Amino acid sequence: MKLHTALLTVALSGLAIGCSESASLTEPSRTLAAASPSFSLSVGTGKSGQLFLKGTPTQCVDVAGSATANGTPLVLWTCGAATKSNQQFAWQADGTIRAYGGGTLCVTDLGNLGKDGDKVVISACAGAAGQKWTATSAGAIQGINGKCIAAASTANNAGLTLATCSGAAVQLWDSNAGGATIAPPTTPTAPLAADSVDFRAIAAGIRPRGYGQGTYTLKTPVGTGRTLYVATTGSDANAGTSSSAPLKTIAKAAQLARAGDVVNIGSGTYSGSVVVANSGTASAPIVFQATTRGGVILTDGNASFRPATWSGGTQETGQLYVTVRGLIFRRYTSTAVGSPGPSFPAALKAARGWRVEDCLFDAAGNTGIQIEGSYVTVTKSTLQYTYFEALSAWAHSSATSVTSTAYTPLDGIQITDVVLRGNFTLNQKPVSGGVADYSSKFLTTRGTLIDNIEAYENNGPGFWFDTQNSNFTVRNSYFHDNKNITGTTSTGRGLNLEANWAPGLVERNVFSKNASMGLAVTATSGVTIRQNLFIDNPRCMELTNDLARSATFPLKNVAINNNQCGNWTNFSGIQTMGGATAFTTPAGMNIKADSNVYQPSTASIMAWWENKAIGAAYSLADFRTKWGWEAHGRIGTVNW
Repeated sequence: MKLHTALLTVALSGLAIGCSESASLTEPSRTLAAASPSFSLSVGTGKSGQLFLKGTPTQCVDVAGSATANGTPLVLWTCGAATKSNQQFAWQADGTIRAYGGGTLCVTDLGNLGKDGDKVVISACAGAAGQKWTATSAGAIQGINGKCIAAASTANNAGLTLATCSGAAVQLWDSNAGGATIAPPTTPTAPLAADSVDFRAIAAGIRPRGYGQGTYTLKTPVGTGRTLYVATTGSDANAGTSSSAPLKTIAKAAQLARAGDVVNIGSGTYSGSVVVANSGTASAPIVFQATTRGGVILTDGNASFRPATWSGGTQETGQLYVTVRGLIFRRYTSTAVGSPGPSFPAALKAARGWRVEDCLFDAAGNTGIQIEGSYVTVTKSTLQYTYFEALSAWAHSSATSVTSTAYTPLDGIQITDVVLRGNFTLNQKPVSGGVADYSSKFLTTRGTLIDNIEAYENNGPGFWFDTQNSNFTVRNSYFHDNKNITGTTSTGRGLNLEANWAPGLVERNVFSKNASMGLAVTATSGVTIRQNLFIDNPRCMELTNDLARSATFPLKNVAINNNQCGNWTNFSGIQTMGGATAFTTPAGMNIKADSNVYQPSTASIMAWWENKAIGAAYSLADFRTKWGWEAHGRIGTVNW
């Protein structure tokens, strides 16, 4: 999709954040509100649905590895399709919770002990006390001895155990049993408590970001897996199972490796494509790793690291669950610009369950990582100076709504602790017939998590969710100094959300010194924007209603709460775009804002509503009387 043009007339050591309220306003004390549930727990109804954390509704209870063996643990995992089989649980009238939506496998306290730390697993239903569950009004699930089911954390693969009930967020659950899919309430979430986010910590990184950070420990084979060795001094005539007789090429190891195997690659420079012939599993992936992080450089100019059956379409079958660690991709693939397909020039092509960690993509070619499968993870890696896209995720769907059976998105992609710098070096428009694929672009995904990334000095948006994405979260990230593409005036956006479906969450991010707006929300519904800092951007955020797409992608149900918006320079801090007929009233479109802090600078208008009967908000009084916004908003000082 094309970016919509707007009408346009740091050193961390110096970072300081603070707010001084106007004398006439005080902030009443309020408690921090948890995310509102979509449905209540369906106890005793026999209805099938997902169980998810009340406060983190993108994380669902999941039968590990979709297994059916007695003792298979229950874990948290990014919520997939509402009908994803190993996330389906039916609460029966006898108190049992049946996995896979019914049948003979029950959620079980392993050992029936009712003690803190007991694992929660599935096993054959036998009427045992450890298979009977009740729910509290708060959303806790209690079992034997009144113990509560608790997640170890909110991260993927966090195990479930019993614990003394405390009301902690990891013990409170909800369900969409009987509903279609996890979706936000039709009314935006209530304002949060007074802002206490440490934006300095977010800009610096709540965890180390990018390639080369922290320790690097070699993985070992799983189960019956083997270790295969590769070295530039080896021979592909060797078996490769001994470090004294290694293979010569990674490509040969990729033909031999199977589930559970680890390929240890000795330091050196390698060329040629790596085509993975076999599939790993969720519990026993195939691992390719540099024996010394950064010691292995892949360079060629016309190669890729990919599954053997790569088609250029969705890759949910074939060579799955492959982990790539510690490698440097430098001028590895072509810089040719072409349509996605089997020969599309991406340095690494990721199918379902692939994982990229501790890798550097340094001028890797046209595209750094092309994602075509669900449950792909990119973590602790840097993608810089890519010719076209650093990251892309593509699925193809004819759906016109998020509940359509034609909606077949890529599920559960996670981009964490990643740096995106200086990408789209081609830096021109139009590209490939006008298609705008700048820097990083995701289409038709569900449950994507962007957490603790830094995107800066890219030509175009720092990150772009473009079309049919739903249930996405962007948090704890730093978007700054992204640039307008040559020949454009509004493409240098921090984060771009265009033509997406509810829900979406943008929270605890810093948007600074981008060439255009910090955040753009176009033809997108059900987004909560909270506890972000917008500073020194031409505009803090822009909301665009695209009438040509509004039937399928309406701009509505947007909550803007507890953000800080300062030093905007172009017309207004919050700008609506699309023409007067595209905007009715804030209440009519259910677009609401409260408890935000505004610091006007060279531009005095705090916000502009396209319907001129509402028009400009020059003051908090304008917000309250004309917009119905900012009952607790403030004029303050945002220091950077």
